Amino acid sequence: MKFKFKYLLVAVLMLCLCLFTVSCTPEQSVEKFEEPVTVPMDKIVEQWDISVSQNASLSAYVVSIDGSYQLIIYGKGAMRDYSENYNPISSSMGLPPWYTRYGSSIQTVKISDEVTNIGNCAFYQFYNLSSVRMGKDILSIGEKAFYYCTDLENVKITSKIRSIASTAFDGCFSMSKFEVDGSNLTYSSDDGVLLNKAKTTIIRCPVGRDVKVYKIAGSIKALADGAFANCSKIDSIDFSQSAVTSIAADCFNGCMSLTQVVLPDGVTVIKENTFSNCYKLESVVIPSTVTQILNNSFSGCSVCTIVYYKGNADGYDAITVNDGVLQEATVYYYAETNPRLENPDDSGEYWYFDANKTVCTWQE
Repeated sequence: MKFKFKYLLVAVLMLCLCLFTVSCTPEQSVEKFEEPVTVPMDKIVEQWDISVSQNASLSAYVVSIDGSYQLIIYGKGAMRDYSENYNPISSSMGLPPWYTRYGSSIQTVKISDEVTNIGNCAFYQFYNLSSVRMGKDILSIGEKAFYYCTDLENVKITSKIRSIASTAFDGCFSMSKFEVDGSNLTYSSDDGVLLNKAKTTIIRCPVGRDVKVYKIAGSIKALADGAFANCSKIDSIDFSQSAVTSIAADCFNGCMSLTQVVLPDGVTVIKENTFSNCYKLESVVIPSTVTQILNNSFSGCSVCTIVYYKGNADGYDAITVNDGVLQEATVYYYAETNPRLENPDDSGEYWYFDANKTVCTWQE
């Protein structure tokens, strides 16, 4: 009897130890979801089958609750992709069936678990959309999925999302932050800006971010397609602490308040539409590492009349310049001392950085 009691006592002590260990374990990042999405059948206004394949069973419902419209994506599988343009030859679907009648009135979107993607143009121009419930099984968000959802302030990137199209949130002028679940293996966020998991690439700065000067962090090495597109409140980008060597196409397209950019050393190509439609951009500092300036990289920048090149005339002449705006611009070459002190007849244009890293020109 004493022998059995001894082992029973040991077992109880071990159980208590396990419970204590569990209670003291640091809290893990666990994704928390709202109540499962249900469809209130008595509130349905209209519904559609939006399944992509026979293996999917997916429907969309517009419901009216307390005088406001909600769109519920319910079922299992992948959503259809839609398009701004209907084209029967290419099987383009055109815009979603709910767009014309309800799009501008829908305030809430709910996506049930087991839905695996948000299709292209799914919530196109939902101007009054203010709340989105993401399903936990979503893997991707398509092109222009939330295009011009102008009232949408934030979006939660759930744990399984692996792909977000560069135009997914174009025109979301009220959006000030992205929230990313800590267990997501592809994305992260810093101060509301969407980054890759390693925090070395800026994926998307929220369009509604209210900041004049955006400072690129020292860990950032690349800017993705459209990373700052249409961020109209930003008038200056500070690369001084960054390690950026790659700037993708459309990166600053539509940054209408941007007046001057000092590109960092290491950048080799200025890609298509990088600064298109930056209407107030007056000048750009181009490092000597640049070898190509591609088509339309400064398209629409009609007041961009000055290039400050961080090198000499031979270096700039070696650059392949395919952009019409820069072909017409006046080029200043970098010189730490005024070249005219040694050669008064030198007719070139020269510039330098002052102690505050402000661009200044050498006068005659």
